Amino acid sequence: MLRAVLVLVIATTAARAGVDQPQAILDRPRTLPAGEAQVSGAVVYTRASPDPAIDDTTSLQLGAGAGLTDAVDVTLMVPLVVRPRLDADTAVLGDVGVTFARGRSSAAAHVLGGWEHGGAPIAPIELGVNAQYLITPRIAIFTGDHELSIALSGDTHPITLALPVGVAFQPAPAVHLQIATKLFELGLRDRDSALIIRDGTPLALRAFVSPSNALDVFATAALIDLVHPRDAFALALGVRLFF
Repeated sequence: MLRAVLVLVIATTAARAGVDQPQAILDRPRTLPAGEAQVSGAVVYTRASPDPAIDDTTSLQLGAGAGLTDAVDVTLMVPLVVRPRLDADTAVLGDVGVTFARGRSSAAAHVLGGWEHGGAPIAPIELGVNAQYLITPRIAIFTGDHELSIALSGDTHPITLALPVGVAFQPAPAVHLQIATKLFELGLRDRDSALIIRDGTPLALRAFVSPSNALDVFATAALIDLVHPRDAFALALGVRLFF
């Protein structure tokens, strides 16, 4: 364990010199700067339903990304289920981000898609804007980055439009906190609409500790409905390394 910590510290120290971004997450650009890369890993525990017949799962979420220009980055993610049994049919998710606004009001457009080994689409195409507005130097409001979802596989092909929003707080350069929810989800095709409070109150809490501008350690708790928190939720713990 100590050896792993020492390796991480040494890697972070070596990477710090080549990373062109602030330590404080609130001050970072919406996409990775040109020539910068990141790798990430997280352990995620998910309860999808209170039904005991549906197994809880534990997965590893692995990711890697790079800034192609100062305005465009690409990220690949591999979710790997390891419990209750190892799922060999891993998927690959790809996200492209394009920054189009900087400063106090910053924003980037995103498009996400997913594929399995055979190349067939398994995840919806998701599009949206990750926007952030600084209310003060330490507090911001933000939106999610995948508001429009278009299903490509299955018996039906739902299309939904959602509005995820949140508040971010940066009490110190090394500490970043977020609370987020979804105000509504409109079912445009093959899906019912949902409104916050009336149809449930989703809530996500995220905490980041950044010892430097090259390393983030994070924890997340996401609830499907705040009123029934034990019915469905996800817990995650992970790290991101920039170089």
